Amino acid sequence: MNNTVSSNNVRGIEINDSSNNLVQNNKIYGNVQRAIFLQNTANNVILRNNVSGGWSGIYLTNATYNNITSNNVTASENYAIYLNSSDNNNLTDNNLSYNNATGVLVDSATNNVVLSSNYICNNAMDLDNQGTSNAGSADRCDSFVSWTENGHYGCEYSCSSIWSRFFGNVSGDILLMENDSGLVYNWSGADGFAVYAADVDAVIDWSSLQAIGRTTSNTASANDFVELDVTLNSTNLSDNINHTYSTDGSAPIETDTVSKILANLVIPMSFTGIQSAMFRLPIRQPSIQLSIPGSFGIPQTGVPSTPTPSTSQPCGPYR
Repeated sequence: MNNTVSSNNVRGIEINDSSNNLVQNNKIYGNVQRAIFLQNTANNVILRNNVSGGWSGIYLTNATYNNITSNNVTASENYAIYLNSSDNNNLTDNNLSYNNATGVLVDSATNNVVLSSNYICNNAMDLDNQGTSNAGSADRCDSFVSWTENGHYGCEYSCSSIWSRFFGNVSGDILLMENDSGLVYNWSGADGFAVYAADVDAVIDWSSLQAIGRTTSNTASANDFVELDVTLNSTNLSDNINHTYSTDGSAPIETDTVSKILANLVIPMSFTGIQSAMFRLPIRQPSIQLSIPGSFGIPQTGVPSTPTPSTSQPCGPYR
């Protein structure tokens, strides 16, 4: 308890073949491998430790019925918490952020793990659940694998104060076009689209929808965004609508032009069509223009095709 553990060549604190231990209020940083390592053990409490750096933060292997509570684990090279063949553990109220690989990784041999009220944010992957019968509630994360809470995919809350994620399916075609076409994805039969948010039990009159920030005569409507913050009780949040966008929608807080946003995108292809593709886009307002610099060639079956980036091919303004 209350130790500073740093700069060890292997592990900071190790519990092996010993149970019913308390690891509390330690500052653990700069260790080469694992900061806290539990193996062949049970019924331990890992409480209020500050861990940073090293290969991983808290690593459990064949360790069961442990409570990992109120720890801060940041800047690990790989995992904040890794559970390997370690059933029936509880992770509660931990801050697991800014780790280079994964916030929480639960491997396929680990089951009956319960997460509650953890902040798992700003990691390369926040939560990766490879096991079964694991569950959580009131956690915060943005990126996840095989995880659901409170009836929807992902954590119960996102990492921001007000904004959440959208889930769903959209049908369309990825297009292989000339470089100056400006097109990469086509929603068939649509000449425009919008995203709407509504309460789950709302009855929507689609013919009467009115754009935020515009009047019925299509002129600027003052203070719509401020009024939305009041309605959503988000006025005092750091990322509220007024702070993120503008007071009425006519003058965005920030605009940018992005070049070469998708340089060296590799898309596996075959003669039967595109198999899969994944990429990220920054979106700060509902509309975005996108073009991919360079050109595509049609490869042989199973051979990746890589677009050749131009020196400057703007992707259009986004807001």
